Amino acid sequence: MTILKILQGVSLGGEHGGAVTYVLEQAASHARAFYVGFVAATPPLGLALASLTLVTASKLLSPQVFAAYGWRVPILLSIILTVIGLVFRIKLL
Repeated sequence: MTILKILQGVSLGGEHGGAVTYVLEQAASHARAFYVGFVAATPPLGLALASLTLVTASKLLSPQVFAAYGWRVPILLSIILTVIGLVFRIKLL
């Protein structure tokens, strides 16, 4: 799990600069800063969504179930977002 989280951080760092550059090149000149602001806001929004998902799972499941396997539910749900992100990334190529 630790190795996966490290890979996630490295991939975020690697993609962030490219995303900013792509948005700067593609956005209309009068709205570039506005759109780059969305790129800058996505990591904290993702962290907030992950935290909200974890808190929701811990409140909906009993403590025993959450300790046994419930902590994996947010990770499994993130697979959906990963697939969506991958589809967007492939369409940019």
